[in-house]
Amino acid sequence: MIEKIIIFYVVAFSLYALLSIYYKNPISALAFAWFGPVPVEGELYSNFKLRKIIYTFNWLLQFIYLYSLLFLIGSHYEWVESTYVYLAIVFGSAIGFGMALLATIGFSISWLKTKIIGPDGPFIIQVLDDED
Repeated sequence: MIEKIIIFYVVAFSLYALLSIYYKNPISALAFAWFGPVPVEGELYSNFKLRKIIYTFNWLLQFIYLYSLLFLIGSHYEWVESTYVYLAIVFGSAIGFGMALLATIGFSISWLKTKIIGPDGPFIIQVLDDED
């Protein structure tokens, strides 16, 4: 069993390293698309947080759509409900839904805090000079 775990981590790390090296590849862009929005030069902090809310809400809607499709499949084909693959997908989508819901709520609270209390300044890219 330990050997299988080691092989899994070696393959996963190698795949991650390969995708990181070829980061301009469309497959790499697809693999790392879940990181979310990146702040733009001059963008207000609250606007960036609002884009994060929209991004996580989009994920939430995707999980709701997936869960409704799984419900329809399970209700039309009752034999599917007892298969392990179906149960694993339902379990994973429930966890994903919960994470997306918590992220949407958390980013909404953070956005409200930034709008009401602050700071809400523009994003500025800072270049640090190396001191010799």
